[in-house]
Amino acid sequence: MRIYLLFFVFLLSNACSEKTADSKKEYQTLFVGSFTTPNEQGIEKADSIYILQMDRQTGELSRKGAVTNVSNPSYLAIHPNKKYLYAAERPNGKTGFGWVSAYNIEGDTPEKVDSVSSQGYGACYVSVAPNGVAPNGVDYSGKFVLLANYFEAVASFGIGQNGSLTEALSVKKHQRSSVSTLKRQETAHPHMILPTLESNMAFVPDLGLDSIFHYRISNEGVLQLQAQTATAEGAGPRHMTFHPNKKWVYVLNELNRTVGAFHIKSLQEPFELVQTIPTLKNDDAQVTAAAIHLHPNGKFLYTSNRGLNGSTTQSISVFQIHPESGELTLVQEQNTKGKIPRDFAISPDGKFLLVANQDTDDIFTFQIDAVTGKLEDTGFSLKVTAPVCLKFL
Repeated sequence: MRIYLLFFVFLLSNACSEKTADSKKEYQTLFVGSFTTPNEQGIEKADSIYILQMDRQTGELSRKGAVTNVSNPSYLAIHPNKKYLYAAERPNGKTGFGWVSAYNIEGDTPEKVDSVSSQGYGACYVSVAPNGVAPNGVDYSGKFVLLANYFEAVASFGIGQNGSLTEALSVKKHQRSSVSTLKRQETAHPHMILPTLESNMAFVPDLGLDSIFHYRISNEGVLQLQAQTATAEGAGPRHMTFHPNKKWVYVLNELNRTVGAFHIKSLQEPFELVQTIPTLKNDDAQVTAAAIHLHPNGKFLYTSNRGLNGSTTQSISVFQIHPESGELTLVQEQNTKGKIPRDFAISPDGKFLLVANQDTDDIFTFQIDAVTGKLEDTGFSLKVTAPVCLKFL
């Protein structure tokens, strides 16, 4: 009898210990945008916007919830106050304007606040513009939402007190001044609109025009063109990211699979190109580059490579950044363990990199080496249908 009693006490103690250990876990919330275009049976592919949580210690992912009945939320942005989420949405198929929608994310279940026209076709990127400089050097007020439509137009919208949106405050249409026969460059294709935190500026890489547009954001939220930075013909600039030292900017060229490293003299003047480096050691014409992100410490840069038409190249390229010149050195190509890594995200603490594989419906977690920036598979992954955008809260 005593033996059974001791065994019971042991089991109870062990269970309590496991419960205590689990309760000490710390989680980071993650929002995932997806493509919801119906399949041949008319069944939508995804729940739209997934809400996940990541174990801060291990990088393991688990489901937390979802926002349903959203049409192709291809890109997401979180307001600096962490109360609102904005989604660039587009209708199924290629007809009709898209939308930009606002969601309140303060509670356990996000609630839709508003939705307005994106003023263009193929809404593909959304961001929140601070617009102004606070006494501490950064304005986190978040007054405007900026949106890029893949087919020619970028737009700005005002943000209300409850996260709601005004109709478009300004719409700028990009157009070709000359005829191009290059594939996917027959017309303008704005693919991103990236605001800076410390000035009233926003930048638009235009894949179709091989140019980066420099816009000033007026106090009324109107976009005003200040300058343009040209990239190589046929490069197809898609996304870009600023180094935290404010001296360098890196532009990912989708079509020729390169990264352009630029020096910044002034945000109102064209950037100075100092280096162009391939994202792959062995070039593959069936690959297109997709996403680019900097490590929080400013020492490492990462890009994703999508293999098309049977190409086996599905990878994240890891670059080390020279601390004085800002130039890049390719140090690793890590297979993403899935197909079409359209987007990825680095955890705020810089410990993990999460890759969204669009065509294999999964997200994989990789650990980042703090010294080299190289990636190592953690063994953790999660099935998520058609993930195309990752945003940490």
